Amino acid sequence: MSPAVANDRNDARWSDGIRAIVGLWLIVLVVYLPIIINNHSGEGAVSVVLDAATILVSMALAVPVFVVFRATLGLPPLLRGTLMIAELILVVICQLAFDLIYTHFVITHASVAWSAVPHDLAHSYDRAFRYGAVFSINLGLFQLSYSRRRSRRQERQLASLVAASRQAEIDALLAKLSPHFLFNTLNVISGLVVTRRNDEADDLLGRLSTFLRASLGQDAHRFGAVDSELSLVEDYLEIESARFGERLVPHVRCQPDAADVPMPKLLLQPLIDIAIRDGVDPVVEPVTVTADVGIEDEIWLRLEVSDDAHVTDRTIDANEPALATIHQRLGALFGSRASLHVRADEEGFVATMRLPLEALRKEMV
Repeated sequence: MSPAVANDRNDARWSDGIRAIVGLWLIVLVVYLPIIINNHSGEGAVSVVLDAATILVSMALAVPVFVVFRATLGLPPLLRGTLMIAELILVVICQLAFDLIYTHFVITHASVAWSAVPHDLAHSYDRAFRYGAVFSINLGLFQLSYSRRRSRRQERQLASLVAASRQAEIDALLAKLSPHFLFNTLNVISGLVVTRRNDEADDLLGRLSTFLRASLGQDAHRFGAVDSELSLVEDYLEIESARFGERLVPHVRCQPDAADVPMPKLLLQPLIDIAIRDGVDPVVEPVTVTADVGIEDEIWLRLEVSDDAHVTDRTIDANEPALATIHQRLGALFGSRASLHVRADEEGFVATMRLPLEALRKEMV
């Protein structure tokens, strides 16, 4: 049996089938009870009870309908439909045969009943349609219950797949950030070694090791506290300062009430890269690169990266890969609830993100 068929049969539960059978035939009994009482007028309560008790046989005959319904799940629709119709016809025939035998040879006197058998056979088609309709309704209830459970299971599976897909996407995007930073850092260290500044190279290797353990360790999660992330930003800027010297002036600040708020890991690094690449690298005068985090209007975590570099004709490409990466991460994590606004001109560069504070606080352990 394939896993798909096994799942389908698990959705067609016996408990649901029995409830559908008992519930439907009790409704039928309530509807037909006045007719049964009228048919046995003057015969006493025993005849009425015996006739009404035949509903138990109808319930029993509905069980094979559910068995076939469940056993044929996974078969081609045409074959399954043919088998279900054949089962309904067989059950109706069995029900009619039982009615004829039980009604005329048990409830009423056999000698009187025998003469009525030909007449009842001639008019049994009416009962056949009624029984066929009721058993078909039973089959419909089986399908309804099965479809409901299957739909719920598929919704759960879809939600699980979407969550797994989003996590895989986030992990892939996060993996793109780490090599970028690593290559930049190794390039700086290589330059220090070439110029025989071995002590500084050793210091940077130590900082790099600390940074990688903190951001890419086996126990790393996709969220980290703001103060921890800003500590990584400070390490990053210190490493870059070894390359640019006094041309890079790092400035990191955080509002006290935002320090413990979770934020996506390494979210600021791509913006720091842009500020250094487009602001610090092209000019010779000192440039202040600022990372600023705070809570805004009590509903947003505001993350801002800026520089004050004066670069002629400075712009930012809307298709900048780093910005695309951030947009994808924010979309995967928060949908449309998060935003990123970027401005770059001759006065400097400013990138501001606003993340929903309520969603972030749910990530607190």
